[in-house]
Amino acid sequence: MPALLVCVFCAAHLSLLDLPTVNWEYAFGEGARYFSDGDPRHLQQYFDHEANTLAVPWLAFVIGRLLPGLDIDHLPRLVSVLGIPFLTYGLLRINREMAQKVNPNLQVNPNLLVSLVLLNPLVWTFAGRGTADFLPAALGVFALSLFWSGDEQSRFGLWRVASASTVLGLAAVLKYHAILLLPGVAVEVAIRRTPQFKRMLVEWTVAAAPALIVLGAYLLAVRTEFGFWLAPPLFVQRHGLNLADWPDNVLGYAGYLILITIPLSLAIPWPPSRNFSTRYSAAILLLTAAFVLGYFFLSDRGEMNLGPLDRYISKSVVNGALAMLSAILPIRLAMAVNVPATSARAMALSVGTATTIVLFILALSPTRPAQRYLLFVIPLFYFFLLAPPRHHRMTIIGAILFSVVLDVYILLNQVASGVASEEMVQRIAALGLLSRTDPGLIEGNVGYRFFPYRDEQKSYAVVAGDVVGAIAEVHYSVLPGVPFLGKSYSLVRLGPR
Repeated sequence: MPALLVCVFCAAHLSLLDLPTVNWEYAFGEGARYFSDGDPRHLQQYFDHEANTLAVPWLAFVIGRLLPGLDIDHLPRLVSVLGIPFLTYGLLRINREMAQKVNPNLQVNPNLLVSLVLLNPLVWTFAGRGTADFLPAALGVFALSLFWSGDEQSRFGLWRVASASTVLGLAAVLKYHAILLLPGVAVEVAIRRTPQFKRMLVEWTVAAAPALIVLGAYLLAVRTEFGFWLAPPLFVQRHGLNLADWPDNVLGYAGYLILITIPLSLAIPWPPSRNFSTRYSAAILLLTAAFVLGYFFLSDRGEMNLGPLDRYISKSVVNGALAMLSAILPIRLAMAVNVPATSARAMALSVGTATTIVLFILALSPTRPAQRYLLFVIPLFYFFLLAPPRHHRMTIIGAILFSVVLDVYILLNQVASGVASEEMVQRIAALGLLSRTDPGLIEGNVGYRFFPYRDEQKSYAVVAGDVVGAIAEVHYSVLPGVPFLGKSYSLVRLGPR
């Protein structure tokens, strides 16, 4: 049955390949064109917009050689779809290990687990996007399943760990964030090997060395070919460390992880207690205080947003909600970790999984935040959400319906944004104003049309909504009679500078 689900989800995303590109997807197509024809202008456009590695564009180019009839702009999306079987297989392996090593009652229905993860709005969205986000996350989870499975007494144990590390290194070549999963692996090894210090050091070395060698080899090749290490200097500065924002980003990531897994994340099975009403009142007071603090003091930086819903919800309200929800994350992790385990290895697996989530968030938080980075840990978090006691059937149905509704909403907004952007750029071209227009909000969708004129003086700009006196206007919605689904852009003249 899980294999059938993989086929269904892959087929669903493949059927959507022809949707308009959005959110800088076209940049990965430009990267693939560079490998195809060697034109440095494609590479310049890629590095002008992307801090990601060249691995996804290269994979897209390879797939294009194997399937020459496909449009090159579709190929990065195919790369993402390839992650679905890796993610599914990794989830199933971890699920089996949780049941065998920790507690038989921890095994989740595999069909339910796969469905909930692949329908999660963030997972669903990026599994079909041609960006460097979903495949490395899927490979990261698959690598963890290799680290955390198998008989440790087997002579093949270290070879398995080395193989897992190699896969994690390849995931890091696709997106550097994957290497941040290693600290969680190290914690699992430390707990499991506590009385065996020499074995602990050996396993740490075998777990880290191949991944670091693979990533180091890529970085050296990039340095030799392009003259920089991690990313172009502009992005190194933009995504550099900022310890001042670290606490705010931790709360933002923790809150968003709870938000994107509602209602399961809120269905906390509190144990019966005589003081239930007192605890309930205290919890309400604490959450209210967290909301107020987040509303007034949580910073608004990076890409920690609600996507198309941002137009309708105040950022201060979002910050308050994220701060409030962040208090729930440690509760959910602690409740699952406290489930009785059968051995030290079992405890290592349970605590190691929770620690991986926490350390990944902590390591990400000193840099510019973006909710899509949580793709690496969202699949792991479902093991804690679905742990005993069992959820009521209506909670599960509600979780699936919530995900499906959001998936459809995001999809319809993607279509509206892409089509409206294409129509606007056609209007601008018809007016002969491409070279003199700042694309503004539509740059992430159709910026390749404006890139050749990026250094020219701009007299016009594209803005959102209807503007009185606009030179051109575009309105598009898949379902015109339904509110909150359409996109409107206006071309306006810039004022004197």
